[in-house]
Amino acid sequence: KTVNFGALPNATTKEVPHGIENVDVIWVHDGYVKNESANWCYPLILSSPYNIAHDWSIGIATNKIIAYTGVDQTSSAAMVTLRYTKTTDQPLI
Repeated sequence: KTVNFGALPNATTKEVPHGIENVDVIWVHDGYVKNESANWCYPLILSSPYNIAHDWSIGIATNKIIAYTGVDQTSSAAMVTLRYTKTTDQPLI
């Protein structure tokens, strides 16, 4: 599932519900951060040196996506693609 996270926060934490019910295991699979005014777009690589240098990180909980920024990143927006299994999934036989 791909979620439009919207604008990143200004030196704080922002949470956006992903709307997936009955989550068993969930992780950030892919995504990107885009800055329209500076005309750049970078892949969302969670351990990227770019993320550390620009003070932002994105994580996941069973019911929400969480972004943290150490500086004002409100001019940047994120799209986050999640992969997950559900508690209601049936095992293969």
